[in-house]
Parts: sequence; structure tokens; C-alpha cells
Amino acid sequence: MLHTIRRNMAFFLVLCISMTWLVPLSGARAADYNPDTDRQETVEYEGYLVKLDTNGYQPEVLRLLMEQELLNYVAMDVKGSKENYPRVAGVAALEVNKIEESVEMLKGQKKVPYEFRTTVVKGLHTLEEFEQIGKWLEGADKYFLQSYQESENLLDSAAGFGAFSEQELEKMAEKARKYIARVEVRGVE
Repeated sequence: MLHTIRRNMAFFLVLCISMTWLVPLSGARAADYNPDTDRQETVEYEGYLVKLDTNGYQPEVLRLLMEQELLNYVAMDVKGSKENYPRVAGVAALEVNKIEESVEMLKGQKKVPYEFRTTVVKGLHTLEEFEQIGKWLEGADKYFLQSYQESENLLDSAAGFGAFSEQELEKMAEKARKYIARVEVRGVE
């Protein structure tokens, strides 16, 4: 399998457990992909799988990468329910419709495997919110609730942010399972 990917997509090679090579694309550099205007040197590779980690805020880039068959897997962050999204993302004027477009695009196709995931943070999320997220993502292939991992470089625990217990995360997952067949909790220590 031969694909062309631009050098400025900031990719890293990772050896997966299955012993296949994976080229993950993430961050703003991956979202810069524009085959019409980009004149930068390209990198050809053979036999690598390409995973896109995205927040879904640029559905036009996601659509282009999928149309050009450059992706083997997509992992999209869903920060919260539609109503709570701007608050959780920390962007008051966030255009949630762009994220909705990316969600619908992934759910509406069967060619590229994908997952949705939410990093669940005490102080930002509630149990009830996962019923709303489940309704929004209904029909999705996979949805993962990821336990927030505290770090001095991330959210301030003094401000009330922290990790939920495994039992609390499982209750949230149960809310989403009403609408999505495969819902799992990961990252619980």
C-alpha cells in the first residue's frame, strides 16, 4: 500500500502491539493538509497504517483525508455533550456544528474504522451528561470513556478537577450503552 503524506504533518512512528507500524497524525499540523496549495516536499511510505487523532473541528480536512484514502483509523475526541462542549473545551464561541459534522461523517461511513472518546474529568462532566452524549453518538462503532490522569501540567486539582472512580465511570458508560453497542472504560488504575 503506497500513500503520500506531507512532511509537515508531524508524524511519529510507533510500533503497535500487533507488530504493525502505525503513523499517527495529530495536532494542528495534521489539520494543515491541503493538496491544492501545499507545495512542500512529500514523504512516501509503504506498508504503514495511518491513524488520525482529531478533535473534529475541521471536518473539511477529515473529509479530504478520507476521500483520498489516506487514513486507516480515526480517533476523535468528544469533549462533552453538545450543550456542555464550549465549557469543557474552554472556548465560549466554539462552533459545535463543526464537531457535529465530523461526528456524522464518521458515523455515516463504513470504510475507515473509528472511535469516539471522552476524557472524563470531575468538575467538568456529570453522570447525566453521558446519556446526552450517548444519544448524540448513537449508532457509533465504539466509544471510550478515558479516566482523567492528574498531572501538574494539566488541570488544577485545587479548582475541583480530578478523576472519577472506576465505579463512577462504569455508571457513565452504562448511560451511553443505551445508545452505543460498544462502550468501554479505559485508563483506570
